[in-house]
This record gives sequence, C-alpha cells and structure tokens, in this order.
Amino acid sequence: MLWIAGDASERRIGEKVASVCEQAGVEVVLRVAPGVDGRGADAMFRELRRQRAARGRAPLRFIGGLGLGGRAVTACALTPKTDGLAGRVVAAPAAVGAASAPVKLLAAAPLLSIVGDRDAAAIRRAARERGRRLLRAGCEASPCELMGTTAAAAFEALDVDDDLVRPMLLTFLRARR
Repeated sequence: MLWIAGDASERRIGEKVASVCEQAGVEVVLRVAPGVDGRGADAMFRELRRQRAARGRAPLRFIGGLGLGGRAVTACALTPKTDGLAGRVVAAPAAVGAASAPVKLLAAAPLLSIVGDRDAAAIRRAARERGRRLLRAGCEASPCELMGTTAAAAFEALDVDDDLVRPMLLTFLRARR
C-alpha cells in the first residue's frame, strides 16, 4: 500500500500503519508529499508500481492517507483495471479545497473511509456524503465514524491492544489481497 502523508504528524501515523500492516503481510510504502493533489497521488502510485515491477517485487494494490494525504487519495483517479488498485483507505481527509474524484472513479475500487465524531464538521459531512453516494450507486464502501475521538487519534492508537482501527483496516486489506 502507498500511504501518503502531508506532514510530519501524518508521517508518524503512516509509520504506525506500516508497522501494523506489515505484521499482517501487507507492505506499506510511506511517502511524505506536502501539497500533493489527486494527480500527484496518481503519478506517485503508478511510478512506484513501475519501479517495483522492474525489481520483481509485488505490486502495490492499495493507496491510503489521513488528513492532507487522505485528501489526495480521495481525489486520485486510479482504477483497478488501469492501475491494479484494489482499494483506498481514507481517514479524515482535509476538507480545505478538497474535491473528491467523481463517483465513477471512486466507485472503481473499494473504499474504507474513517472519521471520528470529534473531527471537523466539514470533514465528517464530506465523508458521510461520499459514503452515501458510493453506497447509493451500489459500490463497495465502508464508511466508519468512530465515537469519542478523531481519526488521527484513533490511528495514533494503532499500536494499542484494543484500538478501534486495526481490525477494520486489516479486514479491509486482507479481503482484497
């Protein structure tokens, strides 16, 4: 999985995601890319797939991010057919200037969307609407709103035994490998 981080705090969370996922057999490539947009995420994912193929390594099949990285993931135009995308993991994507990819593109691959009820109202609204649009269109989407936390705080607790996110994340990834 390519995990896109927009800043140092998102990078720390990405490192936790990598640790948890790698224990479950899913390799995570972490990239810090402040200001990356959907096109930048597309290019990054495609280039990493090319590089891995040239080295005989397993291709990336997932893309994910939180906050600024999550915004790029919701705006990217990757598809299973063209890019080998098996799914997107999006956590509390930053709402400022955010434009999700059209439902047709988002619908091409399963989506796990995680927000917390303590995330900004605009982020929660956008995540709910994105999930509803996908579900109404008959697409595979798993919108989750965690109670009593923010998405960032929930991901910070990935290394705690009773965390909320790990089971959802690992189930999502394992079901699509």
